[in-house]
Amino acid sequence: MLEFGELLTFLVATVILNLTPGSDVLFVATQSIGGGLKGGISAAFGVSFGIIFHICAVAFGLAELLTYYPMAFHAVKLAGAAYLFFLAYQSLKNGTIDFENVQSSNLKVQANFLRGVLTNILNPKVALFFLAFLPQFIHAERGSLIQQTFFLGAIFIVSGTLINLSYAVLF
Repeated sequence: MLEFGELLTFLVATVILNLTPGSDVLFVATQSIGGGLKGGISAAFGVSFGIIFHICAVAFGLAELLTYYPMAFHAVKLAGAAYLFFLAYQSLKNGTIDFENVQSSNLKVQANFLRGVLTNILNPKVALFFLAFLPQFIHAERGSLIQQTFFLGAIFIVSGTLINLSYAVLF
């Protein structure tokens, strides 16, 4: 599929993007602080699951539509910002975190996972990566464009999951 040099370039870019603090990292960190390791891990897996949306968007052409309609992409960015403000508001409204009495029930783990999915879907940094950067590594002469997209997306998911799990443990 990809030549070794291209694969290495893609992997390095993926790692750099995932290491760069943004909404996903912030979400995993706050869930780790507020919900312990279990909360951070569920958030990290939710964020990783959300990447599937971006992969499918590129593979099936939705990303191209957003490229042609900048207002739609702008709306996605605004929705992402609004969602982050909503999460911040919820945290402030619920008061301070009781570090001695951290609850990590299954319901809270599921909620962290689902919020992680939504946080990633609305993350403009990830959307830009999949809109602008990923297509440079997909070549029609190398076979199915969808297979190439999913292969590169799987690499992104694995590296992102490992990095976000590291953040969950760190915080």
